[in-house]
This record gives sequence, C-alpha cells and structure tokens, in this order.
Amino acid sequence: MTSEKAVAEAIMRGNFSEAREQLQNGEPLSGQYVENNKSQIINSILRGKAFDLIDKLIEHGLIETDVYEYDTLDRSVFKNIAMSLKGEEDTLTFLRSFLQKIQNKNDEVRDTTVLQFCMEEAADPAIIKCLIEQGCDVQYKNNADMNLIYSVINKGMLDEAKGKAYIELLLSNGVDVNHRNIVGTTPLMLAVQRGKNNYLDLLLQNGADANELDNKGNSAFYYAVVEQQNKSAYDKLKEYTSPDFDSANKEGEYILTGYLRMAYAASPDTIALLLQMLEDGASIYQASPYYHVPKSGIDWLAEKAPEALKAVLTTGVIDINRQDDQGNTILHKVCAFNVNYDQDAARKLYQKVKLLLEAGADATITNNQEETPMMLAAKDNLKVKTVDLLMQHKNN
Repeated sequence: MTSEKAVAEAIMRGNFSEAREQLQNGEPLSGQYVENNKSQIINSILRGKAFDLIDKLIEHGLIETDVYEYDTLDRSVFKNIAMSLKGEEDTLTFLRSFLQKIQNKNDEVRDTTVLQFCMEEAADPAIIKCLIEQGCDVQYKNNADMNLIYSVINKGMLDEAKGKAYIELLLSNGVDVNHRNIVGTTPLMLAVQRGKNNYLDLLLQNGADANELDNKGNSAFYYAVVEQQNKSAYDKLKEYTSPDFDSANKEGEYILTGYLRMAYAASPDTIALLLQMLEDGASIYQASPYYHVPKSGIDWLAEKAPEALKAVLTTGVIDINRQDDQGNTILHKVCAFNVNYDQDAARKLYQKVKLLLEAGADATITNNQEETPMMLAAKDNLKVKTVDLLMQHKNN
C-alpha cells in the first residue's frame, strides 16, 4: 500500500499500535483516500477506544472543532459519536475532554444543534447526559419555537426506552413540559397527534396539561378524540384530569360534536369511545356550527349507523321526544335524512326508525312546519318501507 494510505488502513483494521508507530515515523494522515474514508476511520477509533488518535485527526485537520464552521452535522464527528460511543466510564471521560475542545457547540447547523442532532441519531442516553453536562443547551428551540421534547416525539422509529430517557433528561434539566410552539401545540398534543401513546404517562406525570389549548382552541383531548379517535389515548389522558366538554374551540366546535362529525364508521371501538364520553359528562345536545348552521350531537347521531343509535339509546341520555328549535324530534331527524338514492342507506334508516319507535318515540308529534316524521319520510320513494312501518305503528 502507498504511504498515503498506510495509517488509515492500519486504523480501519483496528491495528492502532501500528498506526501510532507510523504517525510517529512521519507517515501522513491526509489526502483523498483518507478524506473518502474519514467516517470509517473515526468510527474505528471510537469503537476501539483508541481515543488518543482523535487528537491526531484534529491535528491533521480531519476533525473540525468549531461548530460554526460546519455546513452539516450529518458528515461531522458528532455523527460518529452518536453511532459509535456507548456509556462506559472511559468513553465518557474521553467525551468530556473532547467537548472541551469544541467551540460554539450550541450554534445551529441547518436549524439543528449538536444536542438535538445526537438525540435524532439515537445516541446512548449517557452520551446525551454528558453533552448536557458539558454545556450543550437543553433550552434550545427551533424556528417553529419547538423545544427538544418535540424533537424526541417527532423522531420516527426511535427506541421507546431511549426516547423516554431523553425526555426524562430534558425535563430534569428544566425543559418546559407545557411549552407551546408557534401554533400553540404542546409536547402532549404532539404525542397524541403522532400516536406516541408510550410517552403520555411520562409527560402527564411531569405536569403536562391535557386541557391546555393551542391557537385553534383545541386540547390534547380534542386531538385524541376528534383527530385520532383513539380511546386508549383518551382513557390515559383522563387518568390525570377530566376532559372539558363544555368549552368550544375557535370554530365553536365541542369535543363530542367534533367526534361525531368525524366518526364515519360504527366499529365497536368507535361506539365505545362515544359511550365513554357520554358517561364522562359530554352532552348529546350540544350544538356546534356546521356550514354556519348549528348541528347538535343528536343531529349527527340521526345520520349514523343503527348500531351507534342503539348503543346510545341504551344509556338513557336521549329524551326520546325532545323537540329542537324547529320542533323536530330525533325521529323527525332520522326520517328527514337524505339517503341519496342509496337502497342500503334507506334500509339502515328503516332500522333506526324501528329502534326509536321501540324506545317510545311518538310518531304523531309535528314540527314547526306541521310535519310528522312520516310526512318527512314520504318525500322519498326509497323510504316506502319506513312509511309503511310508521303507518303500522300509527294504526296499532
């Protein structure tokens, strides 16, 4: 091999004694070959704990010690540190010494700091702790005003134990668990939105507020229920605090009406979450604007699958003959629903009418337009079976 490659080859073979001897004899540690293999060279040194050779790399200009000079962290020594160093005491001793040589360690490189980068590269938690102890800023926030807890939560495929260890380190060093980013999102909201339920306990135990509101007026409960339709997340949040069902967001939407707006399926999980919220105090009669017209939980329920209506009827929360401002009962609302030329939708409407009649719905009540439920159903030929059912009920 050429003398230009000799030291590099010795290091990559793990023959550090030979590399030291060659360096002492004046062999070079530079050139295109060394530059092309720099990452492998550094990894070999770090994994082999030949830490004295790191100083040689610094001397030969292969490791830049001023972060301000970096154009990327991805091809820097910190990539190697995150990948190759473990939490052994001799390794940490080296790292402490090495970090003393680093200038501007809290400068941003493409909106990322050394500490954030090493967490995103899944470094050993002991390495992260050492970085913090050596002055890496835990209070850093990016251009979206997100602190480092957000960075951990946002990282895909991060080992759960490492992620929790990072968050614990950040919290123990004073990072705000209820910090709001530029749009008001808190780390707890983000964990819910990202489906990172494994972080919820840790955040909640450290004071995360599930009823904190973002700039849209939405809480972590709202995102768990309306966006994610995730009962396990909802149940976890309410272990620590009760949901605020009586406050609407900036659009005037309540949690329950938002859920019913978004819940298209009538799966057992969907129905279970609906029933749980009703048990926890949500009102089926709350109304939120929908295309600028108030629409209540009852209005939404009238459009849902028979299975959902049947489940809610069993709870007793529905006043079966209660009339709204237009004089419509829930039976009116079901009969007026537009089945849109869909025979299956007409069959499901028939099933819902049967459920309501069995629950004691009065088919003779008229609304403000002097219309009975049967009159509303009779406007659509696909609802002929429903009209027959109402006629039979009237004659009984």
